[in-house]
Amino acid sequence: MSSIVLNMIVKNEAHIILETLQNLVNSITFDYWVISDTGSTDGTENLILNFFSEVGIPGELHKDEWQNFAYNRNLALNYARGKGDYILIFDADDFVEGSLKISTDLEADAYYLNFSDESGVLSFRRVALVKNNPEIYWRGVVHEFIELPEGASYGNLVGPYSVIARTRGARSLDDDKYYHDATVLANAVYNNQDPDLEPRYTFYCARSYRDAGLYQEALSWFKKRAVMTDGWSEEAYYSCLEIAQIYENEGKAFEGREYLEKAIQINPNRAEAWSQLAKLYREAGQHHIAFAYAYMAKDLELNPDSLFSWNRVYDYWIPFELLENGVKIGNFEVAYQGFRALIMAGQADTYKNYYEYLPQFEQYLDNEIIEKIIEVINGTEA
Repeated sequence: MSSIVLNMIVKNEAHIILETLQNLVNSITFDYWVISDTGSTDGTENLILNFFSEVGIPGELHKDEWQNFAYNRNLALNYARGKGDYILIFDADDFVEGSLKISTDLEADAYYLNFSDESGVLSFRRVALVKNNPEIYWRGVVHEFIELPEGASYGNLVGPYSVIARTRGARSLDDDKYYHDATVLANAVYNNQDPDLEPRYTFYCARSYRDAGLYQEALSWFKKRAVMTDGWSEEAYYSCLEIAQIYENEGKAFEGREYLEKAIQINPNRAEAWSQLAKLYREAGQHHIAFAYAYMAKDLELNPDSLFSWNRVYDYWIPFELLENGVKIGNFEVAYQGFRALIMAGQADTYKNYYEYLPQFEQYLDNEIIEKIIEVINGTEA
């Protein structure tokens, strides 16, 4: 039976730490805890000690000076050496939603957990459970990650849950957080601090500028990352999406078209760029082109290995583009596929606007869909 050690770094989290710890205790069974406090002045340490004393879970609290994320996470990681078989890494404002079951017989060197943002719009996976191996360590000045030895094995903790990556911690309450992060990452690039991490630093520098509301700086850094061939290709793909989004927000949507096309070249198996191109041409009234782009994505499924998947593209926007553009060009067979997908996804506010096309869809209707339509019309849908 594998034992688990909870591992965290905290600072001034008194406003949220008890909620987080109670959520952890309710969701996950762990045997020991090791937390590093990097300078709290609001009583966070006492809240942690009192909480674990009350629930009866042994552990240890350390006090360390702050240097950077990788340095301080590695301190916390080193404190956990030898305290259990596996180490669970958790942020002070993360929150488990749903049912997360961790097997008692863990074998892999590292496990991915399912994460999403608070809105549920973005989903991604992150290594958050690792074997207590002295060869693992953290890297990165900001947006740090765990480095595992070559040949390490990975598993996935699947199930009806998501760890919500909330933005309620003390660091997130700092109005200058994103600008500060961008500055740190930009300096790391300029100073060649970690040459092999330059693509990653470039990507997260761009995102930090975006989150700081500095869109021209973000655009410049996203463009740098979009053309890099080193590093994770998903970062280049997502940079292209971000570039197109910035142009769209500026009212210059067609200037982002080449980047959406570049995204498709990088990864044609993600639906987001296809969907955005379909939207671009639909809004321009060019429904044949819009339909063609949507059609290319109609069978694509969300891949949990993708970076920052746009969930709504897969369960709403591609079906909508097939439906809207399909009826415009008279391809009712494919339009019905979008109509049906929206019905199955419970998107009544959208699909009921297309009841006028039921005569054209009649030959494709099945009993299940007919029953759901009747339920909506009668106001008895579940």
